[in-house]
Amino acid sequence: ADVTAMMAGVSGTIYRFSTVRTDVDAYQHPETGWLHVLGAPLVPGNSVALPGAHNVANALAALLAVMVADPSHATPDARTRLAAAVGTFGALPHRLEPVANRDGVLWLNDSKATNVASTLVAVAAMTRPTIVLLGGRHKGEPYTTLVPALQAHAKAVLVYGEAAPQILEDLRALRGHVPVADLRGATFSAVMERARALAVPGDVVLLSPACSSYDMFPNYEVRGRQFAEFAAGAGQP
Repeated sequence: ADVTAMMAGVSGTIYRFSTVRTDVDAYQHPETGWLHVLGAPLVPGNSVALPGAHNVANALAALLAVMVADPSHATPDARTRLAAAVGTFGALPHRLEPVANRDGVLWLNDSKATNVASTLVAVAAMTRPTIVLLGGRHKGEPYTTLVPALQAHAKAVLVYGEAAPQILEDLRALRGHVPVADLRGATFSAVMERARALAVPGDVVLLSPACSSYDMFPNYEVRGRQFAEFAAGAGQP
């Protein structure tokens, strides 16, 4: 509704895309999962390697923009090449970035998620049992909005860092539903060791802290790199 209101009075041709509706120019089919663009299926949804409906929406928007920019991009040959290009999309560093897939456990570095809204998107994108690492320096936001997504997607929540007392208080509604570990005072390495101990094949370990990194690290990049280095060595003797 907000986007529709913004388009009111805008001249030109308007094209729409959606991961929910099908009465638009580009959409994900609710049954097959295929991405349809301009009236025809283009690529299987699982070709989008990045997790989450928001990344499917990004792919739809990019494909639609290219195809309407020039009619030649809607030819069968061009559609084949566009479909192949979708499979090359990769995560940016520290943004739901897969950094290891060892012993059936996928490790995702989302260290750039330094606010609650970003973490909410990441958690909602998970389709496997997920061990979520939350913590760092508090930025003043309540963490209560994470409760429904964590209840739906999290196998466990590991809470650490300066913000731990506030996070634990805000997530108290998870008690009895999702285990929440109080790791205040623990080193970041100890937090990751706990995650490794909990993870079994099929699980995801997600670093999406909802906090800044400044209690333990100079920036989120250093935090993400340490997570990635540990993940790459996880399971090693």
